[in-house]
Amino acid sequence: MNNSGIHSYEPLTERTMLEYLSKGQVRLPAVDIHIRTVPTTSHTLDMPADAVVDVTWQTKTHKFIVECKALSTPKLTAAAIGQAIYQSRATGLRPMIFVPYLSQEQLNHLEASGVSGIDLSGNGIINVPGEMLVYKTGEPNLYPIRQKRPNPYRGTSSLVARSFAIQTEFKSSRSIEAFIQQRGGSVTQGTISKALRQLEEDLVIRRQGHSILVLQYDLLLENLVRSYERPEANETRTFKIDGSAADIARTISNCAAELGEQVVITGIGSASYYTAMAQSPPLPIYCRRLDLLDGHADSQSRFPNVSIKKMPDTWAYYDARCADNWMWASPVQTYLELMNGGARDHEMADQVRHLFAPEAVSTHPVERRDKLQ
Repeated sequence: MNNSGIHSYEPLTERTMLEYLSKGQVRLPAVDIHIRTVPTTSHTLDMPADAVVDVTWQTKTHKFIVECKALSTPKLTAAAIGQAIYQSRATGLRPMIFVPYLSQEQLNHLEASGVSGIDLSGNGIINVPGEMLVYKTGEPNLYPIRQKRPNPYRGTSSLVARSFAIQTEFKSSRSIEAFIQQRGGSVTQGTISKALRQLEEDLVIRRQGHSILVLQYDLLLENLVRSYERPEANETRTFKIDGSAADIARTISNCAAELGEQVVITGIGSASYYTAMAQSPPLPIYCRRLDLLDGHADSQSRFPNVSIKKMPDTWAYYDARCADNWMWASPVQTYLELMNGGARDHEMADQVRHLFAPEAVSTHPVERRDKLQ
């Protein structure tokens, strides 16, 4: 059973949520939840509790002290858990949080923390070890955050997240800006500040004194992979360039210089540089202009050895590596593209991760062969 009857498009407040709770409109299967009409302050607490509730299953009733939040962001949910645990220790009542929506991941975290939780969408967990365990998930979020949420893992903002994937601690936002500029990127302080706020909200980073550190590295990479956008497949042209691999690299480099354009081998193409993965032609290259090789290569060949993919976004060129006259996509870009591929690509991604992740034992790719014959 969900709580769809209490859905509203009005801005949600903690006061409104507690009113729903007091009217018995927050439900979970098999249990009854009733708010107690007791003061929510206590001389034993330096922070007031939001409510105390009785949860009844069959003939057994347990009291819970409740911490309520009107948003279900990771940061606020984590804060609510910490406050509920603190209040539980001070009062002897069992800890519970109350938020608009609890995802399965959040419910699992609650279970691991020994904290119960209910929401306005019909999901929740009631956990009394040895006596009661109710776990309900799968109901949709009736209260999604409606304001446009900036995505710090996509577009120019992703340069900040990508930088944390390479270096897990910075002294300031200015040091992040300098780090990005040193690797060929460009981002404003305003963009950095917004990205940092969202990364902190997602519990990916935290501030410690004057430093900014990665809190959950795997979550950082997971969010980057999930938010990665592939270029449009129809914005691609193929060419045949005569000559050796060195001749081909020289032709591409000269054409890019003439037009004032950046070129970089795609992440998938760069996998052959960082790993033992073989690269069969055509070699895929990112460039802002599809006419890069017009007049310098055969665009009608049945056997092309170069494929140009239109890529206007700056993040694809960020932290590119130059070797043997080729510009290779950064290890992070290569990792993201491989992780958005198939099972074999995922295996290669694990190898590339060792080149940039905190546990990296080497910053050098494997010994490679010529990529174009």
